[in-house]
Amino acid sequence: ASSRVIGASTPRILFKHLLPNSVAIVVTLIPFSVSGLVLSLTSLDYLGFGLPPEVRHLGPAPPRRPRKPLLSRGSSPPPSSASSASWC
Repeated sequence: ASSRVIGASTPRILFKHLLPNSVAIVVTLIPFSVSGLVLSLTSLDYLGFGLPPEVRHLGPAPPRRPRKPLLSRGSSPPPSSASSASWC
């Protein structure tokens, strides 16, 4: 009421008084909403009522790289530092 008496317009009152007070509510509401969504998706998946396996619901999967074997057939492991150290 005092802003209106000074001569502030309705948009100015909204942006100066209502918007800053509502930002805190929205900022705290969004993370709880996202975590609730993730919890409900995982609960339904655990119970077997989730999305089909071919549907990616957390975004696209990263590309798979072929893994190189640690040891190929017929090769010996590299010497360790303990076996190559000389003890005097």
